[in-house]
Amino acid sequence: MTTAFGIGYVSHLLGDGIVPAVTGESTGLGYFLWPVTPVPDGGSQSFVGVFLALERTLQILGGIVLTGIGLLVWLINGMPGLKDLISATDLESNS
Repeated sequence: MTTAFGIGYVSHLLGDGIVPAVTGESTGLGYFLWPVTPVPDGGSQSFVGVFLALERTLQILGGIVLTGIGLLVWLINGMPGLKDLISATDLESNS
């Protein structure tokens, strides 16, 4: 499970940083060095508001497809992590 977390973390950083790095928008890379550098002001929209305001681009569609594939693989593998958490909670309540 540690390996999966590490792969997810590093790939998420790369995914978040590739567009600002390619386009030269250095302010978009502020998240990587926070709190040393300031982050762009994103406003105070809710998660749902941000999601609904997304432009329907190929990048967003690709992200949705990859998320769906990841969820499917997680379900096929028996929901690791969640299953362990539930069994640990059951063990504590039975003690």
